[in-house]
Amino acid sequence: MDNALLRRIYLAGSDDLRMFGGLYQGAYYLQQVPEEAAEFITLCRSRCRKNPRLLEIGSAAGGFARLLDDELVCRSVRVIDDNKHPQAGWRPFRLPHSAGEYIGNAADAGPWLVGQGEQYDLAIIDTDHTYANERRHTEVVLPHLAAGGLLAYHDSVAAAGDGQMGQLILEMKAGLYPDLEHLADIGSRLGLAVFRRWGEPAVLPDYQPPATTLLYHFCPWAKRPEMIEFHLRRLGHYLPQFSKVRINIVTGNDFVAPKKIEDRLRPCLTTDDVQFFHTPGTPATHGEVVPFFTNLLPAVGPDENVCYGHTKAAVLSGLPGGKAWAEFMYAHVMQNSRAACAMLKTKTTCGTFFRTPVHRGADWHYAGTFFWFRNVQRWPRWQEHETNHRYGVEAWLGRFLSRSEAVDLHCWPFLRGLVRNRGGILARWCQLPEW
Repeated sequence: MDNALLRRIYLAGSDDLRMFGGLYQGAYYLQQVPEEAAEFITLCRSRCRKNPRLLEIGSAAGGFARLLDDELVCRSVRVIDDNKHPQAGWRPFRLPHSAGEYIGNAADAGPWLVGQGEQYDLAIIDTDHTYANERRHTEVVLPHLAAGGLLAYHDSVAAAGDGQMGQLILEMKAGLYPDLEHLADIGSRLGLAVFRRWGEPAVLPDYQPPATTLLYHFCPWAKRPEMIEFHLRRLGHYLPQFSKVRINIVTGNDFVAPKKIEDRLRPCLTTDDVQFFHTPGTPATHGEVVPFFTNLLPAVGPDENVCYGHTKAAVLSGLPGGKAWAEFMYAHVMQNSRAACAMLKTKTTCGTFFRTPVHRGADWHYAGTFFWFRNVQRWPRWQEHETNHRYGVEAWLGRFLSRSEAVDLHCWPFLRGLVRNRGGILARWCQLPEW
């Protein structure tokens, strides 16, 4: 089992802890057992086309489609759903770059699918699990499943009785649809049955995700080697999606030599547009180095999609709660650059832990200072912020942007549970498999 993948699934948030398991309820409202979802994604990576075209029938809150898009970097995402889930209204927010949605009974979606003019490399059916309906849904989808494409059914174990989807799965394994071969049965709790369409996938142009820029402040305080390793691993995982990278490293007697940090991060980079900066500092100024941020901003183009983050300070990151908070921000802010870029087409900024109390002269802020922004050179007063305070970057956006221009990534359920440790959320986080 890929421990890093499993941790990210736990951090995505569950729809129901008792039914599906997970770390906390919220965020993606994922209706999957984390271990089963991890095994399925691992299978998709080995047997599905790179950058697949995804279709999900029965999307509910959109959490599983978002997770698959996060991990597989889907070329396109489309969903079919009846919008009866309480979180359905937030699905366009979780899938802001979705290529299309059909709202209604999946059995009636055939003409819509024809109109989309797309073949799908990965299709998920997760509807009412009755034999009659899931068979109808299968026959609607099959003409649009690409050669070599995967077709998966959720709850194949939980709905294994006569008259339910389990009966359909048995008939399919026996050859009900000759174009399909049974590929795998995943899990023993809810289950995922996976089939593959015979044939070789057609050749498609290489997929090019949107151009993105990373500004990152790294504080390698020598007294916190576990913090340094934590951030190297997390940041290293998300670096490949950025086409332009600017990283500042604090230097001084109390810090690890910057070359060691650079040597660890360079193998994770997939772009040549990289610059490392060195800023002298002390443990007392380990937080957000505003001069680094200020000096870099003029070099950011007027239309760049920019992500900012930092190592969450040396002291805070050395505490379990601080590391959990930081890991959550990596997972929900840096995880999917395509979703962030889609949000920035209509909004100016998006980030996690949105707070409205006045903070350092700002009307609002993203607590923790992980956020995306765009068109910075077109904003009035964008260079106005405190340059001599460690929280100057955290308060920067709220000093001149209104709340209506910001997207909140809805991560407060996790933070509240972390701070108050309700239900032992921090204890559960500490029990997750390390990577």
